Amino acid sequence: MMLSSAHGLGDAARCREVGISAFLTKPVRQSDLLDAIATAMGLGPNPAPIAAPQQHRAGMPLHVLLAEDNLTNQKIVVRLLKKWGDRVTIANNGREAVAHALKTRFDVVLMDVQMPEMNGFEATAAIREAERESGARIPIIALTAHSMEGDRERCLAAGMDDYLSKPIRARELLEKLAVHGSTEIPEEVSASSAYRDPCIFDRNEFLSRLEGDEVFVAELLTIFSSSSPRQLEAIRRALGSNDHYALEIAAHSLRGSAANIGAARLAIAAERLELAAEEKRQQDCAALSLVVESEMHQLEAILREEEALAHENRGR
Repeated sequence: MMLSSAHGLGDAARCREVGISAFLTKPVRQSDLLDAIATAMGLGPNPAPIAAPQQHRAGMPLHVLLAEDNLTNQKIVVRLLKKWGDRVTIANNGREAVAHALKTRFDVVLMDVQMPEMNGFEATAAIREAERESGARIPIIALTAHSMEGDRERCLAAGMDDYLSKPIRARELLEKLAVHGSTEIPEEVSASSAYRDPCIFDRNEFLSRLEGDEVFVAELLTIFSSSSPRQLEAIRRALGSNDHYALEIAAHSLRGSAANIGAARLAIAAERLELAAEEKRQQDCAALSLVVESEMHQLEAILREEEALAHENRGR
């Protein structure tokens, strides 16, 4: 087994070529270490690979309309699509999505469900209404932060063709595009599972989901570190003014950003706060906001260690 403080594209593949059974990046989580030892000794299934070579999807490039208001989500999806040779147009809300869809021909739409001004369901209804006159039909795939029973049925009933739950994973996105965008899935794509045990920061899961792209990981962590204080402040303001709708929106935004970088515990705390705000449970909102603050402080400490380690590795 190889343990390393540094990690680059192709490291895992090179390790396999020389007969190394597993490659782990420090700091190493106990569960990842146990899985790797079991695999090396033939006692368990192979864990999801930490990194995979850059993939190139077969088939014709697509022109994708991405309707998404979260900057981190935008960057992840755009980076993946451009890596596969696709062209992307971004809409920051439902109204922009409808405007783009009515004047430009797209191969597929990735439609966030919760957006300002006009949500994904309303935007889909407007697009489908316009298509009744034109006779065309563009595939619309919902992007939702929820992954609950009945979500797919609700999306289909609203006129969407399918849905993806966030955080977006490369393999799942490729599969949906293969079905609705007439593309082919490459033989090997980095596999990424959902969160196992909730942890403060699951770097390996985050890295795997981005196909081992260390540079992009660092870029998204920088974005998160700069945007999260504003998201926390929005939560504090909404809580202080008893504005449950603003609190729900702020918690939802933080939840999406945390889930995207592998901060499962913060994402779970923000999700609970979002639900409490939606149901106007003021006392629970106050208590859960403290939990969110606590999880954020713990995450910030880990991210500072990550940044210090990155600087140390670059200096070697």
